[in-house]
Amino acid sequence: MKHAFSIWGVILLYIFLLPLPALAGRRLSVPKEYPTIQEALEAARAGDEIHLSPGVYTEHITLKSHVSIYGADPKTTTISGAPQNSAPVVVVEDGAILSGVTITGGNNKIKAAVLVWGAAARISHNIIKNNKRAAIKVEGQKASPTIEYNQIYHNGQTGCAAVELVGGVSIIANNKIYSNDGSGISSLKSAVKIEKNHIFGNRESGILVAEPPATEDESPLGKNWSYPQAIINNNLIENNLGPALLCQNASPYIVENTISGPAPNPLILLFSSGARIKRNKLISAGPPAINITSGNPLIVENTIKG
Repeated sequence: MKHAFSIWGVILLYIFLLPLPALAGRRLSVPKEYPTIQEALEAARAGDEIHLSPGVYTEHITLKSHVSIYGADPKTTTISGAPQNSAPVVVVEDGAILSGVTITGGNNKIKAAVLVWGAAARISHNIIKNNKRAAIKVEGQKASPTIEYNQIYHNGQTGCAAVELVGGVSIIANNKIYSNDGSGISSLKSAVKIEKNHIFGNRESGILVAEPPATEDESPLGKNWSYPQAIINNNLIENNLGPALLCQNASPYIVENTISGPAPNPLILLFSSGARIKRNKLISAGPPAINITSGNPLIVENTIKG
């Protein structure tokens, strides 16, 4: 455990201490100064902030490096995808911030409503709802977003998680992820810290962790690729229709979570997993709380009821 958290200390430094642009930022207002978000983005330079007045903006945009978008309030400020547009509603590049808006209207032709491939990006205090595929997708080895304080619901479809991680190093914290048609979070060949989220009522698993990088070159952690690729800590995971946690060929640290769920699924289902499961509160409605099909997990100091 000591080694896992020391590695995450290095990752946090990497994410938060990247050099920022030296340019002084300006405040650009939409629609007061610029009629559309796209026009404001075309005028923006690194360090600028784009502030959106309440309203519905039907646009598909790329939030370029080190430019920030702040909505007036996610309950009143919406960026909506056009029905026939196959692009993500928002693409987020290096050092960009997306905050204070509702993102909706992504159709089933897109990868995700919000696609993140930038380093040190931040997605915070948004509502992301009613998108036909993933709400957020993190893609590529250089991606290192922080995704925090969002409400993510009514997204996706069967086999498609609300938050999909494919590569990169992500922090997912303090979100409510619920009532999505697939899993809440899926992590594939990624490093991720998932903490202090409320994940509930999703139609598949709460969290799916699968297939860590096969080689050092594929890993966002480089030479430290053999350390845990996922730390799942201090979450409330409840009433998802699939297993609360599903681990396939992956060995996450699962520590100090409260986990409950309906029958007939186990709360934690392990396939070829060396997971470390410690100090969790597990409340099972019937089947064994932990089902081990294969692997050699460490299971200690948990409280199991039901």
